[in-house]
Amino acid sequence: MNHKKKIEIIYLKAIDDQKQLACAILHLQCRNNNRLTFFAKNTMTKAEHSLKQVSKPTWDHTCNTAGNSPAIILFLCIISTAVIFTTQKMCLKTIKDKVLENENIPPLLKWILINGLLCAVCLTHIYTIPMFANITNKSTFLNITLHNSFETEFDIKCELEEPFCGLIWVKLVFFCGFAASQFSMGFLADRFGPYNLLGPLVKLLIFSGIAATLANTIYFFCFMWFWVAFASTAIYLLTITQVLEKLDEHIEDWKWRLIIGCAFQNSWTVGRILSNFTVFVFNDWITVMTFLTTAIILVLFIFEKQIFNEQFTQREAFEDSLEEFRHSGNVTYLNIILLSLTWFALGYNYYGNMNSWRHLDVRKKDIEHTILMTILALLAKLLALSICFAVRRKCFPMAILQIVMALCYMIMVSMNPQSIDKLEYNSLSSPINGLVCLAHLTSLWGTASFELIWVITPETFPKKYRITCNGICSGVARLGAITGLIIGEMKILNESPVVLTLAGALIMISAFLIKVIPDMTKHKMPNTIQDVLLVQFPHRFNEPNSA
Repeated sequence: MNHKKKIEIIYLKAIDDQKQLACAILHLQCRNNNRLTFFAKNTMTKAEHSLKQVSKPTWDHTCNTAGNSPAIILFLCIISTAVIFTTQKMCLKTIKDKVLENENIPPLLKWILINGLLCAVCLTHIYTIPMFANITNKSTFLNITLHNSFETEFDIKCELEEPFCGLIWVKLVFFCGFAASQFSMGFLADRFGPYNLLGPLVKLLIFSGIAATLANTIYFFCFMWFWVAFASTAIYLLTITQVLEKLDEHIEDWKWRLIIGCAFQNSWTVGRILSNFTVFVFNDWITVMTFLTTAIILVLFIFEKQIFNEQFTQREAFEDSLEEFRHSGNVTYLNIILLSLTWFALGYNYYGNMNSWRHLDVRKKDIEHTILMTILALLAKLLALSICFAVRRKCFPMAILQIVMALCYMIMVSMNPQSIDKLEYNSLSSPINGLVCLAHLTSLWGTASFELIWVITPETFPKKYRITCNGICSGVARLGAITGLIIGEMKILNESPVVLTLAGALIMISAFLIKVIPDMTKHKMPNTIQDVLLVQFPHRFNEPNSA
């Protein structure tokens, strides 16, 4: 029997006999960096004897990554960051000449870049959810999670394979705050102006982030966690809409709104990288929260004047926005319903996919999956942009991406996940590896679709109630995320062909319905409902279609 096989046998036996022993064995592996020699020359009895000679081990980051080198992880993070900036540089290079022709463009791009940085640091908390809410030593990067800090308030005695293991409801609280911000802040932004609300929201995020780290009960933490989610996601909703409007106002070329609108969404990716790297570096959730909140304070302190530049932050306040929305007509309601269905399908599939399919990897390679998702997110942005430029449209590429995603689900159904041995990882051709790859591909198509839907939605509605409608659609996506999260934690998605089929069918239906939405790619953003109708139903009007 070879050394590698002996390692696997002893490790599995340790898990069955004594979980603490497994942790200590891994600790010794990491400390000695000579696992082959250690396991080849010692039996289980000798290993237990050796453990008695050392102090109680701690589950450090090196052990938790199952022997992966931190240097490799850091290298991949650096590469991902480089891809982001390279992508942005390529986008801006295509319009360099026009930048030089228009003196207003460089300040606008600077303002957009700084606001993108603000959004990135504000969105970092989103990606800490899986780490904070897990039970220590169960597929997490942290030595101290919420469960460790508040374990006296819980009676959680479950295995990772059981439904709702960990603080699932902490995740649900976050998404409830996410949904609440989208449904409410859209109307308030149209009523008072988005940047009149941005300052208080950033301060609310800082305050709630600090208060959450000082929480002495899980209930107070969840209360502040709700407001962290509320403020961080509302900031992005207000900022992305203002960015698109200013691009539309200052630049005639439609390519700018597409390129910069998609590039601005790198805020999510940069936030993900910063969050994951911070979690990897620090030991406990309090230190992570403190660092991320401090980053927000620093960005606000250094760039406050540039963020709130009056040249680009001024927007008319529409006191009658709600009244205009209520009397906007059936077309507005139709577009909200169609877009909301698409948003729901994307939220449901993305978060359900992310929380369900990771359970298939019994090897607990969470850090590898996290890095892969980050890299795929970058590729998704390039993919979405490339297709849009090829066809000079956004709705049609969106439909194509969703159809491909639905086909991936159909392939999963045909493979019958229930019949596949989850322990078989002998080769890349093994069925379990195929399922995991397909799951990552659906995440790729979903991310690319999110890339476009964040640009399509604000372009679909008139200015007076644009952020209101954008917030409603985005809020519906969070309801889909909550549904997907519950299904993912229950592991229904990767166990039931019926649920897989329904997931694919839902995204397929939304793909065909998105074609009804007016494609404003080559048009100015609408100011009135008539502008929408001219593009959506041009055959009903005698006026020529404005290009």
